[in-house]
Amino acid sequence: MHVSNHDIKGPSEAVWPLVGLVPPTLLIEMPYGALLPAGMDGILVAGKAISATHDGLAAAIGPSSRRLDVAALQRRLGELPRPDAGRSMDAEELVEAVARNAPLSRYNDLDYRESHGIPFVEAVLRADTTESLRAAAGRRTGESRTVLAQALALRGDPLGIDIIVEKLNHVLDTGQLPRQSSAVRNAQLAPDHAAVPEAAHLLYTLAFARMHESVPVWERVVGLVKPSYDAMWDSEAGIFGYVGAIRAGAARLAAPAAVPLLRHLHAAGCLHGQHRAEFEPDIVRAASSSFCASVLSLVSTMWRPASRSAFSMPTARLA
Repeated sequence: MHVSNHDIKGPSEAVWPLVGLVPPTLLIEMPYGALLPAGMDGILVAGKAISATHDGLAAAIGPSSRRLDVAALQRRLGELPRPDAGRSMDAEELVEAVARNAPLSRYNDLDYRESHGIPFVEAVLRADTTESLRAAAGRRTGESRTVLAQALALRGDPLGIDIIVEKLNHVLDTGQLPRQSSAVRNAQLAPDHAAVPEAAHLLYTLAFARMHESVPVWERVVGLVKPSYDAMWDSEAGIFGYVGAIRAGAARLAAPAAVPLLRHLHAAGCLHGQHRAEFEPDIVRAASSSFCASVLSLVSTMWRPASRSAFSMPTARLA
């Protein structure tokens, strides 16, 4: 078991950070066999070789790393926290734990030395939680209902998708894109996903659901997005998150209705023409250039294979 500092540099493509789960510390189970190099004995492969650091990796294991006294090693390492607390709960208990730990940003507002289990992940991955999630979403309100809907949507359940679409339409009725309001102490500048507003994380959740009900919501968001280089740097505006969520959803759904939305976003000066032949130290400028161009190419070529415009932007990036 390894205690990992969850430090994402730049935009992520992993499911959990995109939907809003960006805890600074994670408990990760690591098989002991992963530390054993093939054909060698008495040595463990650790550190950067398996995406870890020096913390907690040193242990006296005796002359042979393959004939290990597990109990003795555990005593030597001391009593470590376990990441499997959710596995001892039945489905209803686990779903109630998900509802109590809402919103997902609650997991993010931790000190680097704090860690605990994440029932949300367990509830999404377990096969026996769907009915309990649906029942709880039907009787809960507010943030608890939203996080239960996210878990359902990630499993492709229509109820979760309907709840998220309803929530997004409600917040968009203000005529403005919601800004980041969660108190996440370790959030950095965009494109750090801890700096993304909850509404953008909900858009990412819809992206993974691959449902056409997302398109009208994207249209409303695109009508409100005002991308600029300064806005991309704004750690509360969350423009990077909104644009990225639409990009991710369009890539997965591949619907013709997404093409004009991507073209509209790509027309913004900060979302095209940012490629550099040399090293670009500005992570916002470097990342923003690929946000719309790649997906516009994907969707356009899928539905209009004869269109030359679909190839022009990625070709320019490679030149």
